[in-house]
Amino acid sequence: MTRDIIWSFLFVAACGSSSHQNTGGDDDTHVDAAGEDAPPDSSVSRSDIAAFPLKSVQGGIAYTASVKIGTQVFDLDTDTGSTTLGVAASACTTCNVTPEYTPGATATDQHTTCSSTYADNTGWKAENYSDNVSFDGETSNVTMRFGAIQSQTSFFQGFDQGIIGFAGDAIALAGTDSIVSKRMGAGEPGEFAFQLCAGDGKLWMGGYDPAATASALQVSPMVPLSIFQPFYEVTIQSAKLGSASVAISGDGVADTGTSILVLPATQAKALTTAIQNSAGFKATFPNVKLAGGQCFDPGNLTNAQIDAALPPFTITLPKAGGGTFDLTMPATQSYLLLQSDATQTAMCYAVTSINTPGVPIIIGDTILRSWVTVFDLTGKTIGFAPQKGCAVPPAAASARRPAFDPSYTPHWRIRGQWQ
Repeated sequence: MTRDIIWSFLFVAACGSSSHQNTGGDDDTHVDAAGEDAPPDSSVSRSDIAAFPLKSVQGGIAYTASVKIGTQVFDLDTDTGSTTLGVAASACTTCNVTPEYTPGATATDQHTTCSSTYADNTGWKAENYSDNVSFDGETSNVTMRFGAIQSQTSFFQGFDQGIIGFAGDAIALAGTDSIVSKRMGAGEPGEFAFQLCAGDGKLWMGGYDPAATASALQVSPMVPLSIFQPFYEVTIQSAKLGSASVAISGDGVADTGTSILVLPATQAKALTTAIQNSAGFKATFPNVKLAGGQCFDPGNLTNAQIDAALPPFTITLPKAGGGTFDLTMPATQSYLLLQSDATQTAMCYAVTSINTPGVPIIIGDTILRSWVTVFDLTGKTIGFAPQKGCAVPPAAASARRPAFDPSYTPHWRIRGQWQ
């Protein structure tokens, strides 16, 4: 099955004209998300690296960056699984967000349109414009083409005014540009990185800050990019729950635009069964039957108590230069996600499946937030280092939690782009 068929479940687009950690070291290295024994790599120069804050949505199901378009600033969902920037336009009668993009003196209508539909059944239709684009606080910008959203279907849910993609030109919608390619064309190194905390986060363009890592970066070869494989993927060689092997393997997209871990159905079932049958889960949550997207009552347990009781999740990746390394994550930073606001608290199972045969694994935010994740387009690698410095969210303190609401359903994002 070709990738255009495989990936059509993630994104359907139509466009037309408009009348209007350690880069070296021994093989079989182990990296623990909670470990802080090794010093950070201080050899990386940070003189040309720009850092921008991210806002976390609902404890980490999405992350937005403040982006300046023309003279206006917007909160845009950050997505390494897509390319095209889309922002709510003032002409949109169904967007119902503030602010909305109003073309100004630096804007040019491209007189083309695009539309998109995502796997989470959200989507938008847009008129393509070009304008000056930068992250808020920068003194320079790039001129790029993007979608000014004219109508939408359940795409806006109160936390953003659009989306900004970090993938390459291959999956940019016709008539739009890649901000990464534009910035590289202006002389920026082809490297960017994310730190996704429960309560906030950080984006680096041009590199990353090793001071945000607890140990040195481990890098894995990026699956070669091609017309049939345009995504930032690594190859998962194997996986474990605790010390027990779980039948999970294959290419996986490192996708900040997807909230959770998405697996082929047989692999999702294998992981779910392993968690459900583990002694720690049975003892801690004896009456919970796991299912994708299901939420349950965490009681008075903190994340730390849950992580101490439940088995960690480990994936094994090939290491650039040979050998392998492990990424080991506690339960609440891999397959469980605590969701809490002023009215409700729930622990949600952050694993789901896609029934389309051949669909690769999607490594979403619940996995990535254990790490500083570095996308090196020049070196053709994706690097992982245990993050440090993330603030503990208020929801981690059981005394401040609201009661569990059985009707609570998480609103996962599963996004990607194919043309």
